[in-house]
Amino acid sequence: MDVVPESPLFHPKTRRLQIVVLIMIGFSTMVFSRANIAYSLPCMLNSTAISLMLNNGTEKAALSQQSMSGACASNLAIPGVIDYGGSIIWSQGEQGLLFAGAFIGAVPGVLIATWYISRASCHHTLTVAIFVLALSSVLFPKSVLIVGFPAAFALRLVLGVAESFVHPAVCGLLASWFPINERSTAISLQNTGVILGMLFGPPLAGYLCKSTLGWPWISYAAAFGCIGWLFIWWFLASDSPQTDKRISQEERRYLAENNNSTPVQKKSSVPWKGIWTSAPFWAINLAQFTINIYATFSQIYLPTYYKEVLMLSVTTNGYFVAIPYIINGVVNFAYSFGIDAMKRRGKITPTTAVKVSQFMANLGTGLGMISIIFFANCQNPEYVLVILCVSSIFLAMFSSGMFTSMLSLAPQHTASLAGSTVFFAILGRIACPILITLLRPTGSAAEWNRIILFIGGISIATGFVFAIFGTADVQPWAIEDDEVEDIESPEKDPKTKLIDKKKKKAQKLSMMALSSGPCGYPSELTTSIMSIDRKN
Repeated sequence: MDVVPESPLFHPKTRRLQIVVLIMIGFSTMVFSRANIAYSLPCMLNSTAISLMLNNGTEKAALSQQSMSGACASNLAIPGVIDYGGSIIWSQGEQGLLFAGAFIGAVPGVLIATWYISRASCHHTLTVAIFVLALSSVLFPKSVLIVGFPAAFALRLVLGVAESFVHPAVCGLLASWFPINERSTAISLQNTGVILGMLFGPPLAGYLCKSTLGWPWISYAAAFGCIGWLFIWWFLASDSPQTDKRISQEERRYLAENNNSTPVQKKSSVPWKGIWTSAPFWAINLAQFTINIYATFSQIYLPTYYKEVLMLSVTTNGYFVAIPYIINGVVNFAYSFGIDAMKRRGKITPTTAVKVSQFMANLGTGLGMISIIFFANCQNPEYVLVILCVSSIFLAMFSSGMFTSMLSLAPQHTASLAGSTVFFAILGRIACPILITLLRPTGSAAEWNRIILFIGGISIATGFVFAIFGTADVQPWAIEDDEVEDIESPEKDPKTKLIDKKKKKAQKLSMMALSSGPCGYPSELTTSIMSIDRKN
C-alpha cells in the first residue's frame, strides 16, 4: 500500500488551518457579543442618579470614603461615585438579571443543542448561532431606549440560547477536520479566539463609550464583527474534508488516512449510577462551578469593579480588563505543551498532572483574589492589574487539570459525562450574578471585598478537594463488560475475573490520557479508544 505523505498543519494553503483560524475568529466575535454588556452597562447607567436613589446621597458616599482618599474623590460630582455619562436608571437587581440573562438562556439551550447537534450540519448550526448573536446585538440598543429593561433581558436570554449551540458545533468541526496528533493544537488555536475577544473588545468598547458615538456602538460593533465573519464562513468553510471543494487531494488523502474518528460515542448504555456516585466526577463538577464563577466575574464584572472601586476612566478600564488575557494566552500554550511533553516522556503520570495543574490553578487564582482586598485602592490601581496578571498565569493551568480529567474518566461516555458537567458550569455562571446582587447592594468597596473574598476562598477549597479526589484514570464503571479482553485464569471465579479485566483495561486506557482540551466532546483520548474498539 502506498504511503500517504504528511500534510503539514502550519502552511497557508492547508485547509484545516484555514478552518480553525476561521473558528478562532468566530469565537472572538462570540465572546465580544456575549461580554459587550459588561463594557456597555457602565456607560449606559446614570451612576449618580442610581446612587442618590439607593442611598439618598449619603450612605454610599460614606461607605466609599472609608476606602478612598480625598485625591480620588476630589473630581467627582458625588464622593465615591464615578459616572461615565449614561442616562439609564436600573436597580442593582435589574443589573444582576441582565448579566445573568445569557447564562439563564443557556440552560434550555444546552439541552436542545445536545439533542440537535447530532442530527444537523455543524457548519450550518454555527452559522445560525452566530447570526442570532449578531441579530440580538443589533436590536439591543434600540430595545433598551424604546422598550426598556424587559426587552434587554429578553435579548440576553436569546443570546444565551444561541451561544449554547456554538461550542458543540465547533467541537464537531474540529473532530472532523483534525487527526489525533493535531487536536490539542487545534483546540488551543480555537481558544485563542476567546483571548482575542477579551484582548481587543474592552479597549474598543472603552473608546466607543468615550466617543460621540456612545455605548450603542459597542453592540453595533459586535454585530458587525459577527456579520462580517458570517459572510467569510458561509462561503469558505464546510463540515468535513469529504465535502470541502477547496481542499487539495493530498490533504484529503492524508486526513482520510489519519483521521478515522467521529464525534459520536459508541452506542451503549450510559453508566449513570457509576457517574453520579463517582468522587472524581463530583470533584470535576466543583471545579467547573468554581472556574465559571471566577470567569464570569473576570469577564463580566471587572469593568464595574474598576469603575466603582478603582475609579478608572473608561479607556483605562478597557485596558485593565484586556492586559491579563495576553499573559494567559502565552502561558496557556507553553504550559499545555510542556505538561503534555512530560507525560509523553514518562516524567509525570496523567493523574499527577491533573492534580498538580488543578491545585496550582485554584490556589493561584484564589490567593490572587484575596490579595486584591489588601492592595486595591484608587491611588494605586496598577497593583490590582499586576495581581490579576499573575493570577492569569495560574488560570492557564485549568485546561491541563479538570478538563483533562473530565475527558479521561469514561472515554466511551465522554459526551454524556461532559454534558453533565456543563450543567454545573452553567450553575456557576448563574451563581456569580446572584452572589454579586446579594452582596453588593450599593457598590461600595467593602461589599466588593466580600465578593472577592468568597470567590478566592471557594477557589482555594476546590483546589484541595480536587487534589484529593481528582484523577485521570479510567474508572472501572466506565468499562463495558463485553469489550474487556478475556483473561485466561480458570482458577478465578467469574466475578474476580471481571474485576481483573476492568482494572487491566482501565490501566491501559489511562496511559493514553496524554492530552485534552476544554471541549466536552471526544478528544484525542476518546478517539484513540474508538479506533481500538474498531480494530477489535
